[in-house]
Amino acid sequence: MLAAWFALGAYCPRAWRAACAAGIVAACAVYFVQRQRAPAYPPEFVAEARKVASLADTIYRRSREAGLASPRVGIDYITDSLDAQAIKLLCYERHHEMVDFSMTLPLGIVTEPESLLLQRLAQSDFFFLTEAGPAGFWPYDLEMRQLLPRTRAWCQRHMRAVDHFPLSGRSMTLYQRPEIPLD
Repeated sequence: MLAAWFALGAYCPRAWRAACAAGIVAACAVYFVQRQRAPAYPPEFVAEARKVASLADTIYRRSREAGLASPRVGIDYITDSLDAQAIKLLCYERHHEMVDFSMTLPLGIVTEPESLLLQRLAQSDFFFLTEAGPAGFWPYDLEMRQLLPRTRAWCQRHMRAVDHFPLSGRSMTLYQRPEIPLD
């Protein structure tokens, strides 16, 4: 580009070169302003981020009311928005307090013995259950999809459904231990 610019510069009048340079700067400025004025994220993403923040606030508030020093959170599919670490960071950002959320499930992306998964589910103070929607593609996701009738039955017997919501194309339910107070 520079070689072409210099080559043309030898044959073009100075005023023409200045006009070309001004046109390029103007086009760049228009593009820059356009990109700065456009929304940073699509509205769907913003709505989901607000829902995740609201869920983190709910879990934080209820954990504090119940006096849980290390609330245990589980979810039945691999995600980066509703696991214990993400909730810990959201709560720190929003409430300026580092709560030691621990993750009961998932243990990783691989399959685990069914007995271990059900044992870890039973240790959860809060559990996110996928009621409907696409199955994930990790082995853990597929295994938990097969266990859905058992995990749903366990949650309904031993926990309390406190919120139903759509997230990432899934219909989700948040369960919590019955002794944890509601707002």
